[in-house]
Amino acid sequence: MKSKTEKVELPTPPKGLRPSLAAIGPGLIMASLAIGAGELVLFPTMIVKHGPMLMWIAIVGCIIQAALAVESMRYTAYCGQPIHQAYMKLGKPLMWAWTWSLLLFIPVMWPGWAAISATAVASAILGRPPHIAC
Repeated sequence: MKSKTEKVELPTPPKGLRPSLAAIGPGLIMASLAIGAGELVLFPTMIVKHGPMLMWIAIVGCIIQAALAVESMRYTAYCGQPIHQAYMKLGKPLMWAWTWSLLLFIPVMWPGWAAISATAVASAILGRPPHIAC
């Protein structure tokens, strides 16, 4: 068992084309999963609907997202721990539990509950299920 203060050398990087491609492969898969609906659907829709004046929001968001992703990967490669464990060291675990819960609740759960509630209210007022026109 290694102590926390003991230094360990990083493994040697792969040499040659084939081992390098084998090492890059899983990273490319993870990078492709990191591109979400915001980059591919929401920002182009926003630009078409509201004009190119809001393009700066996409640029700032992508720069912040890239910087956070690079630093998170560096921490994980250096310490061998997920970035969330680093956040847990910054304060009390209960504080982070509430923070992560709110960060999940506000953008994910709250809009879903609002849509379901609005559908139920519209059904009660209309006396039938709402019709969605395509």
